[in-house]
Amino acid sequence: MQDRQGFTWIGTDDGLNRYDGQRFEIFRHSPDNILSISGNIITDVLEDSSGVIWISSADGGITRFDHKARPSERFRLYRHSPTDTSSIPVNTVNAMLFDRRGYLWLATSGASLVRFDTRTAEFLPAEPGSKRTCTDVCMDGKGMIWSGRQGGSYMIIDPVTLRVTNDDRYLNPYRKLPHVT
Repeated sequence: MQDRQGFTWIGTDDGLNRYDGQRFEIFRHSPDNILSISGNIITDVLEDSSGVIWISSADGGITRFDHKARPSERFRLYRHSPTDTSSIPVNTVNAMLFDRRGYLWLATSGASLVRFDTRTAEFLPAEPGSKRTCTDVCMDGKGMIWSGRQGGSYMIIDPVTLRVTNDDRYLNPYRKLPHVT
């Protein structure tokens, strides 16, 4: 992802790389350093409308990176905590998407699709109690959120009403696709 400052951000299985056109700066999670990113297996990188970088990982939830903040406040980690019901439901985030209202949608392994309010830091599962894995997330021209699921099927969410629609024709990944004649 290239941010509005011109930096190129590259997620890897060994941290996050930021390239300025001449050199790389590498960000890695360090359990002893609260100023590090939340995980090292980077799955997605997005920039929001205010220039804040959002980083998802397969091993540490999500991280908020604000380059305008003081060094001690640049990274904000959102990791799952079994003792905190308001924390992110799982640490494995496969993909992210901002909707038109500014909510961050997280395709997770083990908690389906989760809506994150970046202003209030509240996580809202689209399917409460679901342990499904969503592998990716995208938005169509009407603003509807689509998410592909591991093992077949997909879901469509209206981001305003939070109504979930599933198409059971796609539950069996080995069956001939219903739309193919």
